[in-house]
Amino acid sequence: MGAMIRAALLVAATLCAGAALAQAQAPKMVTPADRIGTLGTGKTGGKLLTREELRACMATQTRHKSEREALSQREKALDKQRAEILAEGEAITAARDTLDRTSEEAIKGFNERVLARDARIDDYNRRNAALVADATAWQAAANQWKTQCGDRRYREDDEIAIQRGK
Repeated sequence: MGAMIRAALLVAATLCAGAALAQAQAPKMVTPADRIGTLGTGKTGGKLLTREELRACMATQTRHKSEREALSQREKALDKQRAEILAEGEAITAARDTLDRTSEEAIKGFNERVLARDARIDDYNRRNAALVADATAWQAAANQWKTQCGDRRYREDDEIAIQRGK
């Protein structure tokens, strides 16, 4: 009888251990407070962003987006100016071929037109250099954001709270 009791206790212990193991491995109910998100697209890891860190990362992300749009608009304006300068250059070349070289007034007008185009070229080059410098700075800041924020995890309830102004 002692062997049967031991066998029954062994079966009961095995069942209890199995139930405990099944309970430990059962999927945990995910609550909104436990949901985790990431701002970037790379590997996630490390400690979670605090709410204030997340707030700063989200603000920087929004600012970077608007700065990128502004840079794009500046680039489009420069492309338009470049096309106008090239067209003016072609018009000047055509005018040079038909220029009345015996008229001092015609030569003076032609030279003024060339000088005006040269001034536009200088303005274009200055604005283009500024755009390149600003784009380079933007890219450096975007890379820094990716390092500091892009692949860091955060709690989704913190994001919701920030969006609600808390």
